[in-house]
Amino acid sequence: MTWMTFLSENAWKATVLLSAACGAGVLLRRRPASLRHFVWTAAFAALVGLPAAMLLVPKWAPPVGRAFGPVPSASVALPAKGVPAAYPARAGRRLASGQNVPADSPRTPSIVLLVWVAGCLAAASRFLVGAVRTSWMVRGAAPAACAQGVLDDLRSSLGLGRPVRALETADAPMPLTWGILRPVVVLPDDAERWPEARLRTVLLHELVHVRRLDLLAQAVAQAACCLYWFHPLAWMALRQLRKERERACDDAVLLGGVAAHDYAGHLLDLVRALAAKRSPWADA
Repeated sequence: MTWMTFLSENAWKATVLLSAACGAGVLLRRRPASLRHFVWTAAFAALVGLPAAMLLVPKWAPPVGRAFGPVPSASVALPAKGVPAAYPARAGRRLASGQNVPADSPRTPSIVLLVWVAGCLAAASRFLVGAVRTSWMVRGAAPAACAQGVLDDLRSSLGLGRPVRALETADAPMPLTWGILRPVVVLPDDAERWPEARLRTVLLHELVHVRRLDLLAQAVAQAACCLYWFHPLAWMALRQLRKERERACDDAVLLGGVAAHDYAGHLLDLVRALAAKRSPWADA
């Protein structure tokens, strides 16, 4: 299998997977957002494993030309005397000595492979820059004493066994969660002036991200987008995954007892604060 064949087969199989996930999302539009998020996560996981599956899973091809038995040697037409024999460019040939001449291998379109690798590196660098920025911001953040007690109470109520630290920094434009193995919740430096209800609601939303392993799902989706950077459906799916992720956390907050109108007010206040304090960390 040439690289061109390999990439083209990956592309159309990815199209089938993403189209199926999109159709499932439409059919499940009245179902919980967490279910739709699971469908998109499963689609991205399948995309990541697709290249390895194509290389490792054995393929079966039906035998060609054997249904009617071997071709008798008498039926092979020999070239006329003085006329050069015309052999297929890529067909194997047999010399008079009985040795086989290997078939001419097809030329790999190296330019296509180089463009694909360059695109993968460009997409990966985009995500890597955001991860490095966020990691650097977390390292410079200070413990949020005003939120740690509330965070521990909510963690116990959610049955979350892993410890989660609450941090605060002026570089955080809005509350966010970071870390898969050692998760932290990062708050803006003005969180200590928030009403207790808003602080509790925000922390509950972020802890739901931790419980759902949303950062792991996001990492899988970003890896898939690096492999299929040329596929527009991959980026559309990533955007839809993020939407369903936030909707699923919003649903969990509302099910946790927060009134819908109060939650909407907290979200509007956070959006106003984000608009007033734009930061280069927003893309991270």
